[in-house]
Amino acid sequence: TTRRFRGAILASYGFRGRLPRLALERLRGVAVWAYHSKGDDVYDVRCSEELVESLLLENGGGGGGNDLFWMEGGDRGGMDAFGMNDIVKLTKLVPLEKEKRKNNAGTVEMKGREHIRAAIVASQSEEVYSWLLSLP
Repeated sequence: TTRRFRGAILASYGFRGRLPRLALERLRGVAVWAYHSKGDDVYDVRCSEELVESLLLENGGGGGGNDLFWMEGGDRGGMDAFGMNDIVKLTKLVPLEKEKRKNNAGTVEMKGREHIRAAIVASQSEEVYSWLLSLP
């Protein structure tokens, strides 16, 4: 990274597995807040969990979820995890009730709704903007 940004907000992160060594080195010390819905039908929430664990390990934490402090996510209907002096954060959203629509073929379930919901919730959060502005 060029370090031109104070931090990054990720929504519905989709890479599975540990990041390459060079990527982890470049992200060391960069603040990251990931948002992901547990009901995402495009990328499993585990993708964001693995990213956060990798970043915690790279930033001196033990990973494995032991370095995360969990709290209720309030009006977002999820759980927030804070780690490494607030430099790595994860908000897991609780899925909304599945929405169905009628079309010519009958009733179909709305696909991808929870996938994009993470980005919408993050972009509407005053807390996200306050956090970004508070970064050194």
